[in-house]
Amino acid sequence: MKTFLNYTLMLVLGFVLSSCEKDLNPIIYDRIAPNNFFQNENDLRAATTSIYWELKTNGWGPYRVSDGSAFIMNEGATGEWMTKWSWDAFQSLNWIIGEKMVYGFYESIVPAVTRATYMIERIKESPVDDAVKNKYIAELKCLRGFFAADLYHFYGPLPIIVDRELAYNPSPDYRPERPSKEWMTGFIEQELREAADMLPVTQQDYGRCTKGAALMKLMKFYMNEKEWQKARDVSSELMGLGYALQEDYQQIFSAANEGNSELIFVVTSEPREGFGLLLFSNMLPPDYRSSVGVDYAAWNGWRVPWSFYDSFEPGDKRRDRILTKYPSKAGGEVDMRAAGEPGGLSFKYPEDPNNPGQWAGNDQVIFRYADVLLARAEILNELNGPNQESIDLINQVRDRAFGAGGQSPEVIVVDEQFEGNFTDNAVGAITVNNFQEDQASLSYRTATNDALSASKAVNLSIANPGTEWWAIQVRADNIEVEEGKSYSVSFKALADKDVSFSFRAEGSIAHTQNITLKANEVTEVSFELSTPHATGGSVLFLALGNSAADYDLWIDDLVVKKNAATGGGGGYRLELADYAGKEALRDRILLERGWELWWEGVRREDLLRHGSYLDVAKQHGGSNASSKNLLFPIPNWALIENPNIIQNDGYN
Repeated sequence: MKTFLNYTLMLVLGFVLSSCEKDLNPIIYDRIAPNNFFQNENDLRAATTSIYWELKTNGWGPYRVSDGSAFIMNEGATGEWMTKWSWDAFQSLNWIIGEKMVYGFYESIVPAVTRATYMIERIKESPVDDAVKNKYIAELKCLRGFFAADLYHFYGPLPIIVDRELAYNPSPDYRPERPSKEWMTGFIEQELREAADMLPVTQQDYGRCTKGAALMKLMKFYMNEKEWQKARDVSSELMGLGYALQEDYQQIFSAANEGNSELIFVVTSEPREGFGLLLFSNMLPPDYRSSVGVDYAAWNGWRVPWSFYDSFEPGDKRRDRILTKYPSKAGGEVDMRAAGEPGGLSFKYPEDPNNPGQWAGNDQVIFRYADVLLARAEILNELNGPNQESIDLINQVRDRAFGAGGQSPEVIVVDEQFEGNFTDNAVGAITVNNFQEDQASLSYRTATNDALSASKAVNLSIANPGTEWWAIQVRADNIEVEEGKSYSVSFKALADKDVSFSFRAEGSIAHTQNITLKANEVTEVSFELSTPHATGGSVLFLALGNSAADYDLWIDDLVVKKNAATGGGGGYRLELADYAGKEALRDRILLERGWELWWEGVRREDLLRHGSYLDVAKQHGGSNASSKNLLFPIPNWALIENPNIIQNDGYN
């Protein structure tokens, strides 16, 4: 095994350093062994760089976007990613122990921890100055802590090699049991904390670990362990490091994104074979016509499910990065919904014009500052319940999504065209009610009236309106409204005699609007409702009691909407008063994280932390979801090599 490690070191260093971005300068070695290596800073730098290679390994690595990667493991059955390929067992959470989808990460990263340990210990023994050694040891500890945290997240506590003697002289007789949760979490915490304390805030070379990268992983680790006070302290450190949101969401992910102010850690890419991002090939249909002239190797697999696309609020610019139509090589556009596709195309990462057909030069984003803001909002809510700082942090992210200082979109609350038929007294969201049956009498239906429209409308034939205004009501119940927002109502009405009645709102909105119709004249009614005095349910209704006898009334195109509003406390910006308790804001933060961080490989982690992973998985293809899916299975070959490792529950 010692020979194997030395040979691996020689091959990895010689290969990796011949093909890196500007941050990893090429150095070729003819022969590398411990007795002639680790002698100067260039050697230490090269040794450290070899562990960065574990992130991507020829473009198909554990932190890329291939099967068996952290990205796929964190996105499957979460509702924001799916594939058309035959990955049925994986997507249904009927995980097969011998399938690369579930063992690929383990196979790559368990030995990567050992290699990182080997490099750390060799560097410690180097004759190079201590300050130089500590610089590279810090990077390696950051990577080793990063790897250990993800192994723990996916598989639970695992035996990993972090001891000098075991890394130098591995023994076939070394068959440890799985460590305790306390040991594993303690190691991860200490490793990342030490790395953060040693690392600089910035690196001269783009793509290397920084203080921010180590702190980010530590903060997320604390959050997943529900160590909220520790997570809060780390979030404060992160917010003092000088990161900032990019003005343009799209530019965060462009091929020219190196060094932008939002990025905390990335896996670097180059537009050439083995060194680029495979996202576009995994996703694009063969007839896609590139806007930048790339002739893609298009494998037509991945999609953004329509349910996720439809969850975005109107006017959210982030949704624009999901294509529902694409330009075809045959000319024109392909409407993906109309074509029966299960979802849209993710263009969160813009096309790279230098892509040779498969390998894009877009650096893959692992951590960025928007995640810090949303994470801190979550942390503070868990500690204190709804609070103004959490709301302000979320609004920083939403300001960019909707356009700071611009208008929030209007939101349709009720839209009834009455195209169906009555079932009992209900059609759509509307009910017709006679609350004074001993006095009032009427009949109702949906039918067409050419004077009103060519489509159906509600027709009420009122024989006796009763003696009270409340006797006959056309109601929309349980309409949710938000305190302080602006709402409006519109509909078309036609009566065969002059008649007056009122439109009323009760509950969170208190409003009365008098309406007068002239015989046989179509009236388009519209008015603003009173501002809601609380967030909650309201009842909106036409009060037709005590109006007139023996007349027909037609109602169509009933719309209730929340009006557009300018930024700065209204419209798209959240307000503290809207969240009565911790759970309400927690649910909102989970939504916000999805809309901001989709396809960044964090969704499963978020859902697990919120306790909703299994429920969401069952809604999105995970028909076999059960408690065993909270962890992935350990590969069979690992159990055969070491019988003392106990398989995760449910996979025996």
